[in-house]
Amino acid sequence: MKKFIFTILALLIILSFPIDYGLAWGPATHTYIVRKLDKRPGLVNAQKMYGSIAPDIFSYIYRVPDRKFLNQQMHHEFMGVLTAAAATDQKNLKAFALGFISHNDVWGADYLARNEQGYVNLKADQLIYKVLKGNPEQFSEELKGTLRALIALDYQEARDLGCIAVEYGVDLLVRRYSDPEIGARLILATTLRDPEIPHLLASVYGYKEEAAKTIIEAEVEFKKIMADYGKDLLMDERSAIEAVAEQIAEIAPKALCIDLPEKDKLIRIGIELISGAMNVCRTDYSQSISATVEAIRKNIEKADADLNLPDNFE
Repeated sequence: MKKFIFTILALLIILSFPIDYGLAWGPATHTYIVRKLDKRPGLVNAQKMYGSIAPDIFSYIYRVPDRKFLNQQMHHEFMGVLTAAAATDQKNLKAFALGFISHNDVWGADYLARNEQGYVNLKADQLIYKVLKGNPEQFSEELKGTLRALIALDYQEARDLGCIAVEYGVDLLVRRYSDPEIGARLILATTLRDPEIPHLLASVYGYKEEAAKTIIEAEVEFKKIMADYGKDLLMDERSAIEAVAEQIAEIAPKALCIDLPEKDKLIRIGIELISGAMNVCRTDYSQSISATVEAIRKNIEKADADLNLPDNFE
């Protein structure tokens, strides 16, 4: 029994390590959303794509000082990036900033996905119900037992786990149906990211010298993680799911400096959840993304009217 409980806790650690519970859409979906907002090709669009994922730097880079504070700031105090970029008069930084503000947790993509009636929350609930109440042969007893144990502790823990699966699952659906080249676009965005971007972020969020240094170093590491994730999305679908689950299981023990048991079992459960999320989201994820794009467009237009933004998505 103790071993089973520890395995559940280890699963939570592994699945929550690279992704904060505050995250709503995955990197591929954020990239796709900003491309729908602005389909122009070229370097400027690559900066917007990178901007759309950059607020999640500290959702992926955990073991740094002030991580939670910096993560919250990037999701809630986001307009300072646009102001700072406008002051530089550099086109790439302005483009990055426009992508950055599309992501936010006040009126942007994250808020629209993860508020109480947001798509990701609702789909996580559906996934949990389907695992526990659906076809008894569709999901393993390993997964069912894990979810039941989490629900016994706190339903929100199970829901958070479901949300993580939905985030990954929608990314893979975007890759399957909406944009098969989304992995290559993530790689392009990280490769072409303007070298001044980490310094721009440090100037906005580096409230002390140590924080500025942390931001610059974390952004470099984040860029590599996103490039690797893009490579995962270039694989065939089954391999991509397995690669994501295995990568998480590899990173977590090193980052947390502890030994986590039954790695193979944890990977199996992760694969099963992501696959289940894809089935739950397959028929309506595209409509949700389209609604998100239109809502963000309206909010950016409102911000433009209020603040006279230096550029727009048209």
